[in-house]
Amino acid sequence: MMKKRTFFRNLAILTTLLAVAFPLRAVQTAPEALAGTWSVEVYVETEVYYLTLTLRAAAGGGLEGTVSESYGSFTDVSIGEVKYEDANLSFQISAPTPPDGLERTVSFDFAVKDEASMEGTLGVPDLGVAGRAVAAKS
Repeated sequence: MMKKRTFFRNLAILTTLLAVAFPLRAVQTAPEALAGTWSVEVYVETEVYYLTLTLRAAAGGGLEGTVSESYGSFTDVSIGEVKYEDANLSFQISAPTPPDGLERTVSFDFAVKDEASMEGTLGVPDLGVAGRAVAAKS
């Protein structure tokens, strides 16, 4: 009985030490694995917008791409300020936005779940608007 308790106590100590020494981190998907076409649903207040995000590997490394809106208010707008690290993808576009169709900066921040799904947020600082975005690779 005493050996059993000692075994489980030692196992608990070892598990704790391993958890501290080797914290679990999100596994980062390689940038080139994200290349392709993504269907993005954007939820802002009571509205839903549908975007197509096209990503490709950039010549110097990293990612580049374009975004289009499904109803045609903008097409193939280049993404900029692209950052991909620690399984987080962020970028900006300059595109016409509701309610007046004026061109504004829209920022996207995604947590990459795997090679085929991302979830995150978007914001339009000029309007003080934020929303939720869900992306699935087509």
